[in-house]
Amino acid sequence: MRLNGKKSFSKGLILLVSFVLSIFLFQYSYASIEKVYEMRVMNIANSIETQGDNREQSNFNEKVVPLITSQNTDMESSSSSGVSKPSSESQSNSGSSEFDEAVALAQALNLATVSICKIIETQDRIVLDMEYNNIINNLKFEKVSGKEKSIRDILNLYKEIMDKITEFKLSDKERERFLERFEKEKHRAFWKSAGGVRAYGATLGTFLLSLVQAGVSAYFNYRDFKADLEKELDEGLWKLDRDKVESINRLWTEWLTACWSISSAYNFDSKGLAVIRENSIKDYLRAEQERDINKSLVLYQDLERNNDFIQSYPPFWLSYAMKLDKAYAESKDNRYKDKREECLDKFFSVHRSILAIDPIYSKACILKMQSVYQRDPELKNGKTREELYRLAREAEKHIEDTDGMGRIFISAIYQKLGKVEDAEHVLNKNLVKGVDIEFSKQALNNLRSNKSVLIGIPQLAGLLVEVESNYEEDSGLSIEDLMRLAEEGKPVAMFMLGTKYALGLVVPRDYAKAREWYEKLAEKGDAWAMNKLGDMYYNGRGVPRDYTKAREWYEKSAEKGDALAMNNLGVLYGNGLGVPQDYVLAYAYYTIAMKIAEKESDNDLYSTAKSNRDNLFGWFFGITQEQVREAEEIVNSWKEGQLPRRLR
Repeated sequence: MRLNGKKSFSKGLILLVSFVLSIFLFQYSYASIEKVYEMRVMNIANSIETQGDNREQSNFNEKVVPLITSQNTDMESSSSSGVSKPSSESQSNSGSSEFDEAVALAQALNLATVSICKIIETQDRIVLDMEYNNIINNLKFEKVSGKEKSIRDILNLYKEIMDKITEFKLSDKERERFLERFEKEKHRAFWKSAGGVRAYGATLGTFLLSLVQAGVSAYFNYRDFKADLEKELDEGLWKLDRDKVESINRLWTEWLTACWSISSAYNFDSKGLAVIRENSIKDYLRAEQERDINKSLVLYQDLERNNDFIQSYPPFWLSYAMKLDKAYAESKDNRYKDKREECLDKFFSVHRSILAIDPIYSKACILKMQSVYQRDPELKNGKTREELYRLAREAEKHIEDTDGMGRIFISAIYQKLGKVEDAEHVLNKNLVKGVDIEFSKQALNNLRSNKSVLIGIPQLAGLLVEVESNYEEDSGLSIEDLMRLAEEGKPVAMFMLGTKYALGLVVPRDYAKAREWYEKLAEKGDAWAMNKLGDMYYNGRGVPRDYTKAREWYEKSAEKGDALAMNNLGVLYGNGLGVPQDYVLAYAYYTIAMKIAEKESDNDLYSTAKSNRDNLFGWFFGITQEQVREAEEIVNSWKEGQLPRRLR
């Protein structure tokens, strides 16, 4: 509870290579193809089946030689497994260093081109920031050799473009605000797709596979949540102003010329390569963003006939496979699964090592792990176990930072393979990176207790969603379920039980039981529970009103850095409740609460603390300027883990 006083990114390294493209603003008319959709959607499954029957059979286990620099992966070092066979054209030219260089160039150019298209089309700084970090500033283009003037031109242009893009990136504080909000959307999406009530009756094997669908990361899924996130984030954080977009557009004209110069110098056409044209990029982005799966698959089928994508842009095949995976999850039609496998095989057959950390490659490895596991869920086949381990290692190495559920999936595979140390290591990465922390702690506890890492995760998802939605969304858990989880020591379940009893949600209001669960949670060092106990004593709910005990609990919470407790202590000192009235300490507590709230992007709490601090000033009675200076000295000397103390 918030007590009311009235009542009482530096610029990163710019030396790596990147590219910029600006395309004409993404415009498309649905009206002209809507009838075509209606006719073709009815035939899509049969069409996919026909294509699946005629596709080339590829061997996922053949080694692919990286072209620009080697990833030195386990998958590449083994001769017995790993990647699909290259296309016939790739095989016929694979001995040519000129061909290898051309393929690497084409893929690098197209990765950058599509990334910048996304930036310009969305006019979104968050998209810009993610494309910069995951693709543009991650390309290994600096390893490209060649004396052609076109290479020199594009490297020089690259530096200019990089300078321009870094001007518009998110600051560290802005990125932290975005990721905090995104984590909550991830929990909700996970709960709906894999952690809902239907998961409670599912086997752990079924739930393991559902993690692939439920895995959400900022790079792959931000636009799915964009509408909801925009409601919570200031427009200034995500909106890329038109003049900034135009400044990128001006550079794009030069970029396009440089791309065609390289295409000509390396004879892309004769090698079956291409710099993807604007219309094809627009169609691809439209297929990727289309929420109706059937319509999306129609668009992907059209693009599949476009030779530009065959080996010039491997992410097309992953994107297509991900849509097919969703279609299969909804329909259980094996034709979608077969087509998904075909697209994954094509991805691995043409993929080249051109990203230092490759989240696209990692996502493909995770999808392939799902397929391998589906074929042999008992893992009785030795080759299956070897292939899964190699895929897991590759996926872990290149996984995107925010894909916490992806890491939990990888840890579950490690555990099934008997690689307990690997499983623990990948879960600890989530804790270090601050993603899916509660799920990862649950998985780690399971692992260390020799239980499946997945036990309790669907229930935990429901708990988090209910708490984060302020109980507007129901987790589907009964009081008996909550009681069992709370008795097992699950902090979120203990907090929910206390809150349900305190508010009378689902159960009759019972402050004594609420206090009991808050105290158990406070014993575990939970700052929020400590603050709740302070509220109970402050308001006299279930206990006699006692400002001294309220202060004691608020102080315990504040020592752990809780901004709300800092605000509440400010109210006690400002009004002389349980302590001598002290405007200096009140001002200091409010100011520290504001600092913490600002850091945590809690705008409501920041406003509350600021309003309470402003109320310390009065016409005749209130804080003086001398006292303000003293309070500011206290704030400046305050350190985390401590309470502010008077210096004079």
